[in-house]
Amino acid sequence: MGLLGNILVTFALMLWPMVWIVSIMGMGGPGASNRLDWMIQLLVYMSYPIWIFGLLSLAGKSFWGLASGYFLIGCLALFITFNAGMFRNISNLLQGIQNEGYSVVRSTAYFNAKPIVEADAESFDMFKGDLSYFFAYHAWDNKHTYYRGEVIEGAPGGPLEALNDLSRSRDYVASGETVIYGDTVLPGCIRSKLEFFDEFQRPWARCEGNIYHGGALVEGADAQSFTPLNSWVAHDRYRFYVRTEVTDTTADSSSFRRIDNGYYRDDHRVFYLPDSQIHEVEGADVSTFEVVMEIDEDIRSDARDARFRYYNGKQVAPR
Repeated sequence: MGLLGNILVTFALMLWPMVWIVSIMGMGGPGASNRLDWMIQLLVYMSYPIWIFGLLSLAGKSFWGLASGYFLIGCLALFITFNAGMFRNISNLLQGIQNEGYSVVRSTAYFNAKPIVEADAESFDMFKGDLSYFFAYHAWDNKHTYYRGEVIEGAPGGPLEALNDLSRSRDYVASGETVIYGDTVLPGCIRSKLEFFDEFQRPWARCEGNIYHGGALVEGADAQSFTPLNSWVAHDRYRFYVRTEVTDTTADSSSFRRIDNGYYRDDHRVFYLPDSQIHEVEGADVSTFEVVMEIDEDIRSDARDARFRYYNGKQVAPR
């Protein structure tokens, strides 16, 4: 092969690593490993050096003075080695086994293509329709309930019910009167006594005298006065909590209440809750504090009192 041909082939080979990176990114999306057509497309896309050297070998052309067959063998070896996982995924799909999620094939239940030893394939089931997306990790048979393919200790068999889930993202399910969050059975709770708070506090739940966050019991919480503030922070009449742990703060829990837009107050101070932290708004005058979005002289603020303007809980300018 002439000089120009050698240069062009060399340039094409230099792009191969980039093609591999793009192909790996193409497999990163949810459900990508369950798409047989997509994986075949990626393999064809990544195999172009094999076709190049295959054609050169058939034509009897060399590459920089060496037989093209040597490069063909090398590219094949690299292609097979680095795509072993994708070939395995394709083999699973050809057998009807899903690489992501649950599937039942030939009297065996699988999760992420791994057999679930304890599962009874005949009675094995999972959520269908939209719920199969929002509750993709839960499944059941007539003896066990599963989360990510593992038996949930203490949970009976199904069928499961997705609980009071308008957003379909709480992850609370029930088998009869047994309540489950993720892979945990809620201790001291039965289905008929379970209550949820509103949409923005979805990990929290109340069951008679108990409070739970993400399936974990909040020890010592006063259920009657318990008030979630967001997905992480809550309080009762006595103390504040971050998830299941009591947290120290200067706020008075008995008079704590919401203002707006992440701002809260008690009888003496103003606070800002951006996430799982309770920040006191230093210098804020609780009697004149109000939440108002303003832009003045290129300074943005989201609250003010008689003396200062604030943004994200910090002073940004005088009033």
